[in-house]
Amino acid sequence: MTRLWSEDHPSLAGKYYRLDKAPFAPKNVQRPHPPIVIGGQGKQWIVPLVARYADGWNAVAGVDADGIRERRRIIEDECRKIGRNPCPSYVSVLVPLVAITNIPLAGPLVRLGARAVVRKEVARSVLADSAPVIRDRLREYADAGATEIILSLRAPFDRDLLRAFARDVMPAFK
Repeated sequence: MTRLWSEDHPSLAGKYYRLDKAPFAPKNVQRPHPPIVIGGQGKQWIVPLVARYADGWNAVAGVDADGIRERRRIIEDECRKIGRNPCPSYVSVLVPLVAITNIPLAGPLVRLGARAVVRKEVARSVLADSAPVIRDRLREYADAGATEIILSLRAPFDRDLLRAFARDVMPAFK
């Protein structure tokens, strides 16, 4: 893909595919090409691919702050092995946002209920707490090296929840 994005009619003879003077239009606006972000959590295969081919990594829901740190070390170690410098530093984290509430124990109860439908790691990442608790949980990701948080929301989207997030959580990260 990077050759299609950066060369005029490139050719390729690979193991499974062959391209002869392949056209690609329209040309991309971003230079040298759009960022390539690989999402996943696998330490043996997926995360090392980030070091080899990507501009960034998207941690799926369920990877906690310690998991971010561990996988960033794997990416950095792989970059050193292959001589890639600079190493990708963009890290986004997918986090499910369910509620911002001051109801005592709401977060733990929502996360316990979520375990019935998703893996326990994903259930633990669900945000259903007070604004200060959510800020603290997101700060853990930032301190571990996350550069962007992607909120996972369920339809129909709750505009009041998004307004509360923008008002009560986001200012702590500007």
